[in-house]
Amino acid sequence: MTMVKATDFVTLPPPLPSLREGKMRERGVSQMNDLRLTRGRMKMNRIVVGLFIIVTCLAVSTCGVKTVPQIREKAGVSVIPKPERLDMRPGSFAITPDTKIILGTADAQSADVARYFAERIKKVSGIELQVLPSTSRPERNAIILTESTKPGYSAEGYGLEISPELVILKAAGPRGFFYGVQTLFQLLPPAVYSEGNVPDAANVVWSLPCLKIADSPRFAWRGMLLDVSRHFFSKEFVKEYIDFLAMHKMNTFHWHLTDDQGWRVEIKRYPRLTEIGAWRVDREDKHWNARERQQPGEKATLGGFYTQEDIKEIIAYAASRFVTIVPEIEMPGHCLSALASYPQYSCSGGPFTIPPGGYWPIKDVYCPGNEETFGFPALGRNAMIGVRVAAGR
Repeated sequence: MTMVKATDFVTLPPPLPSLREGKMRERGVSQMNDLRLTRGRMKMNRIVVGLFIIVTCLAVSTCGVKTVPQIREKAGVSVIPKPERLDMRPGSFAITPDTKIILGTADAQSADVARYFAERIKKVSGIELQVLPSTSRPERNAIILTESTKPGYSAEGYGLEISPELVILKAAGPRGFFYGVQTLFQLLPPAVYSEGNVPDAANVVWSLPCLKIADSPRFAWRGMLLDVSRHFFSKEFVKEYIDFLAMHKMNTFHWHLTDDQGWRVEIKRYPRLTEIGAWRVDREDKHWNARERQQPGEKATLGGFYTQEDIKEIIAYAASRFVTIVPEIEMPGHCLSALASYPQYSCSGGPFTIPPGGYWPIKDVYCPGNEETFGFPALGRNAMIGVRVAAGR
């Protein structure tokens, strides 16, 4: 590799008779050289970043299972994820106090979806939408949920047609209706996602653009992970996280509940898992991989866990959003939170503390040579029994 020197860019002037002036001149040339070198590096960085973006775009555009459908969108109309087909039409449908929701299905979960939509509208706008059976079907100013038995609709697919008079949402069942409702939320003003009643809500135009959508998911598993072991999040935050998954039409919540840095599941037969395993010393002001271990006599204050009632509530909440929870219980390694609580199931016998950060290599694991280890609830199957018990299953 050829070394680049400052003198490759400029020619240094001959020495000056004055030592002070010479030093000043040398300092100025050095600064100029540094500036030119910096500009050169910045230009090279821009080129490298540009090439990376081009290559990434090419890779993304060619590695899909099938071609992403082309969509004709009006400026300001965006549906996430993009539907298979979206056709814009002129006009809009306005939601008013006289708007009715007509339920064209006897399915109880589909009725829950209709009420879920009505409750959100009432919460942010104060407009109370009546949910009525299909026996009374108005010709205008109504949002109609119609169950479709056509083979073209998958369990999660839906069809949506909005005109100035009616909104017609078709689906094969409650999941399709739910994702169609998420699209309706996305088409409404952003204020629909407010925490409560929108100030001056009477002046907000709660309207939907006229269009026609046909959509079904490309992938059966659409999910995200939340690592509550390394960084604990409250029950309320977890439910909000599930709402964000539902908003983006995701159906799977990967819940990382245990690791070295924390055990988050209450198992009443083994209380030390949450009395000890759920807490570590606070080193949040340090880099994850540069955190000092717990010192003798130091109290562990950072952490938390979910009671069985909490877990039951979260599972029910996720089910109401058509989100399946996939819990993760670590084994045979990544289990110091359990071994610190019950060191007799380790190979060395401990003692152990809960690590406040990341350490490598990972040496402490459940002991496969100890028969009692396989009866310990922290080992996968039995831990999941604890989760299912919490859910009332």
